[in-house]
Amino acid sequence: MSITKKIFFAIVLFTMVSPLTVLVSYAATDKGLAILAIDQAKEGMASSYLEVLEAERAGANVLDLLGRLNGANALLVQAQMSLKGMDFEEVVRLAGLCDEICREVDAQANDLRILAVRQEEWASKLTIALSVSLMVLTAFGSLYSWRIFKRYYYHRILGMKPEVLSSEA
Repeated sequence: MSITKKIFFAIVLFTMVSPLTVLVSYAATDKGLAILAIDQAKEGMASSYLEVLEAERAGANVLDLLGRLNGANALLVQAQMSLKGMDFEEVVRLAGLCDEICREVDAQANDLRILAVRQEEWASKLTIALSVSLMVLTAFGSLYSWRIFKRYYYHRILGMKPEVLSSEA
């Protein structure tokens, strides 16, 4: 075989194999993107659950947020099932939806946590103010009642007439 035939044969072989290589590398890239999207969604879920836990510890009502996280978790499970079915576009789409829901839940949980902390501070300040006000009111009420009682008692004592008993002995 001459060198030109060998070069021609190599070029033909390269041309036939290169689309397969590109196709395999494209599929591997899609699978890698799908796995990366699922990993990112898992990290988002973990972060969201921690954020919701902090909001709950602060006293916020997180029932609605937990419902939304359960929906996001269902999307993540569907994405993992699509990954097993080799539907990489669906995996990326579902994982993206899950991650978007997790970011929204993060923001809402943070807002609820801040609101719960502010309400707790306001309730504490209100309790202190009411306690001081009621103490002052009780003190003035006691003094006023004492003055009324004292005045009534003096009038009653001063209004009494002594009774003189005669002694017949």
